[in-house]
Amino acid sequence: MNEKLLQFIWRFRYFHFTDLQTVNGEKLTIIYSGQYNEHQGPDFLEAKIKLEETILVGSIELHVKASDWELHQHSQDSQYDNIILHVVWRNDKTIQTQYPFATLELQSYVSNILLERYDYLLQQPTRFIACQDYLPVLSELNWISWKERLGIERLRRKSVFILDRLPQYKNDWAAVFWEEIAAGFGIKINAEAFRQIAKTIPVSIVRRQRNSLIVLEALLLGQAGLLNRDFEEEYPNQLKKE
Repeated sequence: MNEKLLQFIWRFRYFHFTDLQTVNGEKLTIIYSGQYNEHQGPDFLEAKIKLEETILVGSIELHVKASDWELHQHSQDSQYDNIILHVVWRNDKTIQTQYPFATLELQSYVSNILLERYDYLLQQPTRFIACQDYLPVLSELNWISWKERLGIERLRRKSVFILDRLPQYKNDWAAVFWEEIAAGFGIKINAEAFRQIAKTIPVSIVRRQRNSLIVLEALLLGQAGLLNRDFEEEYPNQLKKE
């Protein structure tokens, strides 16, 4: 067992999730297993569980061994203060924390067939897709048609999002484009934050100051709240003054 496999099992619920019990014998119901977190912090965010008769909302952390909690020094990290459930493959140690949480030992709820299939795939020669023998056989024409369909649906979804917002800006395409290009620079995780910053700066001001880099940087960084402190360097002080 490794942590990546454990995360996969939890994320896609490849375990028997009825009649769950914590290591202390408490009845556990998984209402929502959480949003998988690919960045720093707990493995799953915004999860929702029912412990006996109490509903809890918060983060879930996964480890192969319970003692890995101490090995990774999570107790010293405030990002782990809202853990509501510690999911482990093997409960080798009782963890004492400032903010207590329940512990679920998962190994007795996972099918041996799943683990055997995983081991089998790992032992196969290196391939482009390890599980390709289990994929349905499709003709090249069907593959192309499927990918084209996915592309069309993605374009349609993005178009509807933009067209729905146009009336809010009195059909000003430039205003919508300004916000969307800002969101694009935020990539996925920061897209909404970047869009909100762009909303506070009308595109008319961007047009007016388009030839002044320092003014544009001062506006963007200032509206993002990044100039609200004292600096020793000359350039951020110049931006702050601007």
